[in-house]
Amino acid sequence: MLAVARVRASATDLLEVPARRISLRKLLLATCSLWEAFELGGPSLTGKQTTHMIQRYFERLQREAILPERRPRHCQRAIRQPVSGWPRLRDRCDTSGDISITIVQ
Repeated sequence: MLAVARVRASATDLLEVPARRISLRKLLLATCSLWEAFELGGPSLTGKQTTHMIQRYFERLQREAILPERRPRHCQRAIRQPVSGWPRLRDRCDTSGDISITIVQ
């Protein structure tokens, strides 16, 4: 997980977005795919091919892993305030028992 955190930190610089806007799950999936490609290609990949793959990797992250900006809060964040008594129901009415309906004309 430390390696993915380092990749995320380097991605923030290249993609020019804060780290909290990069989806960790999508970053992990894309990184695993890149690592598998490097593992399968191994030493047969040239430097130009490796650079191209990394460039495509960051293009994929830009396209798929960047989350939209969060909406601003409606209320300010604050310490929990004491609960006031006004919304409480003071007089309870009992609804159990016989019901009688009278029709008046």
